[in-house]
Amino acid sequence: VINLEGNAGMVTGFNTAVKMTKAPYIVRMDHDIEFIMPWKDKLLSWFGKDKSIGMAGPRVIIPDGRIYSALFSFHFRYFKAVKINKILKIPRSFRRFFYWGENHLAKDDDMKYGVAGFVPHITGTFEVIKREAFEKVGLFDESYPEKNGVYEDLDYTLRMTKMGYNVLYDGLVKIVHYCSRPVLPAAREKNSGKLNRKHLRKKWGL
Repeated sequence: VINLEGNAGMVTGFNTAVKMTKAPYIVRMDHDIEFIMPWKDKLLSWFGKDKSIGMAGPRVIIPDGRIYSALFSFHFRYFKAVKINKILKIPRSFRRFFYWGENHLAKDDDMKYGVAGFVPHITGTFEVIKREAFEKVGLFDESYPEKNGVYEDLDYTLRMTKMGYNVLYDGLVKIVHYCSRPVLPAAREKNSGKLNRKHLRKKWGL
């Protein structure tokens, strides 16, 4: 058990804990998830099959059965049919014309989302990271001004792919995310995530 003097935030808490571990795989997860099927053997098996994989994650749904995050992709802002996995190959000045989607709140569909393959990002709600890759990529970025874990997970997968690792989505593994968090004052709730979004754009041009 690690006791910090104050509420340092999700990212600092994770970094503090992971520094004390030595296991070959690191699992980052939110506090409000539920496992509804076995996951460990399935997700860990991918790392043995392909050495290029740096991290892997499942299909994430919310309690009513809709998608929280699955099959993340970058797409051209004005024509969503144009998708690209390697967003960092796009010159920085043109990245602002691309946006992303993760099928949030779409109806769950095993035929559509129950697949596995490389994606540009998996949600930090639950992800398995290979220790070797983690040590090369480094800790999660604590310079994001809001400490509640918004956009810093996308920052991390961008850094992972920049280092040459692949990010794997396995939709045959499914977990539930309850999306529970403390109630914020109305002004903070309205602006939640905006500072981190601005920081992400400044850093990556997205």
